[in-house]
Amino acid sequence: MSINKLTQSGVDIVGLFPKDWEIKRLKYLCKIQTGGQDTQDAVDDGEFPFYVRSPYVERIDKFDFDGEAVLMAGDGVGAGKVFHYTNGKFGCHQRVYIINSYRGVSGKFLYYYMKNLFSIEIEKGSAKSTVDSVRLPMLQNFPICLPKIREQKHISSFLDSRIGLIDNIINDLENQIEILEKYKNSVITEAVTKGLNSNVQMKFIDFLWGVNAPVHWDIKKIKNVCLIERGSSPRPIDSYLSDDVRDMNWIKISDTIKGSKYITNAEQQIIKTGISKSRKVFKGDLLLTNSMSFGQPYILKIDGCIHDGWVVFSNYKGIDKEFLYYVLMSDACLTQFKVSVSGAVVSNLNIDKIKETKILVPKINEQIEIVRFLDKKCYKIDSIIEDKKSQVETIKKYKNSLIYEYVTGKKRVSQGDVNE
Repeated sequence: MSINKLTQSGVDIVGLFPKDWEIKRLKYLCKIQTGGQDTQDAVDDGEFPFYVRSPYVERIDKFDFDGEAVLMAGDGVGAGKVFHYTNGKFGCHQRVYIINSYRGVSGKFLYYYMKNLFSIEIEKGSAKSTVDSVRLPMLQNFPICLPKIREQKHISSFLDSRIGLIDNIINDLENQIEILEKYKNSVITEAVTKGLNSNVQMKFIDFLWGVNAPVHWDIKKIKNVCLIERGSSPRPIDSYLSDDVRDMNWIKISDTIKGSKYITNAEQQIIKTGISKSRKVFKGDLLLTNSMSFGQPYILKIDGCIHDGWVVFSNYKGIDKEFLYYVLMSDACLTQFKVSVSGAVVSNLNIDKIKETKILVPKINEQIEIVRFLDKKCYKIDSIIEDKKSQVETIKKYKNSLIYEYVTGKKRVSQGDVNE
């Protein structure tokens, strides 16, 4: 391989690239079209892969394409950021771009290049960071820096082997995180259903599917230990011709961190504050999601406003707020939330379901003892989880950097790095 002499590419997201490479617009290298299927066409055990607008690949009974292709989500939260590479028969959603029929470019090289650099284009100032769709002209005119086809294939083979090893490490760490999260949940569930003293007399609890609990613990419905209200704040506004507005924290479910005990910050928005239905919440309040990240409790570290995707608890009677937080975190509660009276699994909560949910309630002093135990235990588990998540993020950044350096020619693949 020749010495790597770099020059300016003229493309912001590429910067320097090899003098013997060239820049071409995507539209000159391939055919770009969209799929013809809809989400409702998915079949659980379908014969063919079905590419939709998410990283998850569904299945379908019919195929509308056969061959090598790079696929990209055209709209939704994954617009310009979710990519797939395939080679064979597949079905494709009508808002997924299909990039195929290559001319002078390797499909796998293009996959690595697009997956790495198109997301940078989406996130930089020339494109909205929260795009909801990618228009065809933007895709057609996207600049691709190209070595000769032989070198493209060398780069793809090299990246296939290296990325495979990196993904195995990431998958292993993510499996460890999942195991730790399950362990944390089991510790919480054990503590709020059995207590900390294994020598006390136990009784059978039918609503917990055969769990034994301390005989001196009471069984109560959540509505009997606190007040439960649904959020209903007016949505944020860009402009409102009234003095009755205020800068407030707008607390969104999408901004929360699953598994975290606290909500520590939120986006400041202009909120209409004078409407009677407005639901303000305050530092120390206990909240529960009843949509999206279904049934997740949090304790506020800030004041703010909540919409009707939240439930807020107050006016506690015979129950410690932090003990209730851990009860809501447990499988003993979440399982009841997820199963309706008919036995069907539900994906959102109504306030009546929460009110009627049964929980086990020890005396206050025992509740506080359990909270102290769980705070210490969960802190240790969470610290390990955060360390592993940090490792995953570091490795992912390295992975992205590795791809970027090779598909832009800042590093070259030597003959010894790939098998001919």
